[in-house]
Amino acid sequence: MNDNSLKVLVIDDDEDDIFLVKEMLKEGFPGSSVKMDYVTKDDEAIVHIDNGDYDTILLDLKLGKTNGLHILNHLNQHSLSTPVIILTSHGDQEKAVEVMKAGATDYITKSKLSVELLSSSIRSAIKVRNEKEQRGIAEKSLKAQGELLLGVSRATHKLLTVTDFDSAINQALEELGNSANVEMAFIFKHYQNSDKTTKCSLEYTWADKGEFKGKGVKVENLSYAELGIEEVYQPLVKNQTVVIYEKQGSNFPGEIFKKLNIRSLILIPLEINTNYWGFVALGSRNVDRVWLEYEKSILEAVIASIGGEIKRQIEEDAFRDIV
Repeated sequence: MNDNSLKVLVIDDDEDDIFLVKEMLKEGFPGSSVKMDYVTKDDEAIVHIDNGDYDTILLDLKLGKTNGLHILNHLNQHSLSTPVIILTSHGDQEKAVEVMKAGATDYITKSKLSVELLSSSIRSAIKVRNEKEQRGIAEKSLKAQGELLLGVSRATHKLLTVTDFDSAINQALEELGNSANVEMAFIFKHYQNSDKTTKCSLEYTWADKGEFKGKGVKVENLSYAELGIEEVYQPLVKNQTVVIYEKQGSNFPGEIFKKLNIRSLILIPLEINTNYWGFVALGSRNVDRVWLEYEKSILEAVIASIGGEIKRQIEEDAFRDIV
């Protein structure tokens, strides 16, 4: 429900009650577009519930030979969050309490039904549903944040404890990919050819279930255009994290990512001695993958650690060349 619309399903086999509820909805939500569907049988109700996307369901406890518990069980089994308000006749209070325990949001005795009571109950039911959904989103976000932080901790541990440089980077990349819930992770090195054209080479990669192998993917002398990310080149070289999605009119995904069925990327620049060295790319096959600001901040911190390890290796290689 928003401020301008309300969609209600009434499940009742009494046509007089259905008409009364319809009139009360119109009066109780003035200025709103009220759409009310109604059914008189439980099998019809199930079809409407599965396909209707209702703000609220008004359910008569006595529906032929069945009761509201059957409908509520269906909602629970399919994890549907539509709030249900029970309409009960005299003498049905005990059954109403039972159905409330099964997940109904409220119940109203038909003899006391009024415009004010019905509209207030619907507004309260929708508010409770929305608050519950927001709590669920917050809990899911906290869980994802915890998993990402744990993965970053493990990745950092790999960088600090694994003595072989390449193994340390590969293992850190794997921890990062798993904890960020992506299918693939890449490290690209940026360089200029003798003709001053900018190119990339794929230095490290991790793929969930090893799906990178056997794809015939080019890994050297790649232009940003070939990767399909030329549109974000300038922000990258200015040390800005960017997100890019498959969309109409965009060159992304380029050949390499298209072969791997990657439909969205977050690109985090790697700096060595304040100079742009390359970038880490985390790829998802979900075009709707959303990256929150806290995720970007956490990833940028661990990518900086990877950059530190690359810098250390460059310095060690340079020292060995001198010696």
